[in-house]
Amino acid sequence: MRFDWYQATFAEKSPNGILEDLQAAYGPGARVDPFTPLYGYGVGYAVVQGDLVRARVLADDQGVHEIRKKHVHAWATSDDTDAFVDCVRNEWPDKHLVTRMDPESDFDEPGVFDRLLAVCLARGFADDVKLYRNGDWDRLIDGRTLYMGAPSSDVRARLYEKGKQLRSQVDTSGKLLSFDWTRLEIQIRPQGDARLAAASMTPEEAWGCSQWTQTLLRDVTGLDVPRVRMRVWRKSDDQRAFEWMCKQYGRMLERLLPDLGDWPAVGLQIGSEIERQARLQRYGRA
Repeated sequence: MRFDWYQATFAEKSPNGILEDLQAAYGPGARVDPFTPLYGYGVGYAVVQGDLVRARVLADDQGVHEIRKKHVHAWATSDDTDAFVDCVRNEWPDKHLVTRMDPESDFDEPGVFDRLLAVCLARGFADDVKLYRNGDWDRLIDGRTLYMGAPSSDVRARLYEKGKQLRSQVDTSGKLLSFDWTRLEIQIRPQGDARLAAASMTPEEAWGCSQWTQTLLRDVTGLDVPRVRMRVWRKSDDQRAFEWMCKQYGRMLERLLPDLGDWPAVGLQIGSEIERQARLQRYGRA
C-alpha cells in the first residue's frame, strides 16, 4: 500500500529550500521550470525530469510583503509520489501540514473488480455512504469507477478499473497492462490540527480517518487499523480563559484552602463572590 497523491503546505515562505530538496530527491537531470500558479499564489514551479513533471510547487513572489505572503504549497501524484513523500517526511518532518493524501491498494486477478464492487456497495449501504458511478458501465470497455462519499466530504473512496483506464499503455517489459488491474483508494483532506498528525501517518493508518473507510479496509484486506480523528478538538475561548485564570491566580486560590477546608468549598466561595458582585452591578448594593 502506498500514497498515490500527497499535497502539503510548508512552514516556509520561500520555495528555494523545498525546490532544492525535491531536485535532489528525483535525482540526476531534475530541473525547475516555471508553472502556471493556482489557488491564488503568485508564482508556480515544476520539478521536471526529461519531459515529465515530477512535482509542483506554489509560492508568492518576492514583491509580496512578508506579512501577506502565503506559505509554500507543493504536491506530487501517481508514480512520483513515493519520492516526494520520502523527501518531505525526511527533510521537513514537522514543518509540513498535509492538505490531501490518497492511500491506495492495487489488485490484479480475474473478476477482482466485481468482487470488490460487491464489498464496497455492501459497506456503502450499511453505513449510508453516498454512492456515485462514472465511466463505462454499459459496454465495459473503457473502465468503471465507483465513488463513495459526497464530493464535499473530507474522506472519499474510489474503486476503478485502472488497467482499462490505461489500456493503450504498456509496462516496462513491453506487455499490455492487465485489464484486471483494479485500484481501491481513498482521498483524505485533513482539517485543522489533524493536518500535522497526517504528516506522519502510514498509508494503512490513513484508512482510519473515518469509521466507514476503517471498516472497508478490514472488509477488503482483513487489516484492522486504529481509528483516527480528521477534525482534532480545539480548546474553546472559555477553556483557554479558564486555564489562564488558574495559572494566574492558582497560588492565591491555594492559600484559601486551609481556611475553607477543600476545593469544593473554594468553588462555593468563588461562586458566592461572583453572585455578590453581580448584585452590586445590578442594584448598586450587596
